Amino acid sequence: VGVAELPLADPLARVRTGENMVVLRTDHYDSIPLTIAGPGAGPEITAAGIVSDLVEAARQLTSPSLAERAERRLPASA
Repeated sequence: VGVAELPLADPLARVRTGENMVVLRTDHYDSIPLTIAGPGAGPEITAAGIVSDLVEAARQLTSPSLAERAERRLPASA
């Protein structure tokens, strides 16, 4: 994933604010890719989801691994 300059003819170049788009290019869908587009969740819900994912990642980094829990017989919620 990254930032790229796209030609105006590319479907992703026409995505509007608040819209999500997935473009699938395969051997069969190369010259005319399969494109799925629709409304996005919006900035507030997207930001809340990102914060939630970061909190969960931090929790996993600081909690004992499954192997350590089994070794020390810690409850799964530790």
